[in-house]
Amino acid sequence: ATTIGIAVKAGTDLTEDLRGFVKVGYHSWKTKSATNDDGADVLYGAGLEYKLSETTAILAGYDRYTANDDSVTDMNIGIKYRF
Repeated sequence: ATTIGIAVKAGTDLTEDLRGFVKVGYHSWKTKSATNDDGADVLYGAGLEYKLSETTAILAGYDRYTANDDSVTDMNIGIKYRF
């Protein structure tokens, strides 16, 4: 399956170095299996961002994608670098 989407992300500082965020959006998906199917549904998520320095942060997030009556959960970690 493949998906592409767009979301709005809003966040707030919880401490000087920790920021929480939520997001909600819309995604278009397509499956390639015994029954090809496609559609567009809601996506939403939440996460935390911890600032290591002025240019670097560590992120952890949870995203949920719906596709018809099914749902897919994505848990992720990453590094954010600003230049």
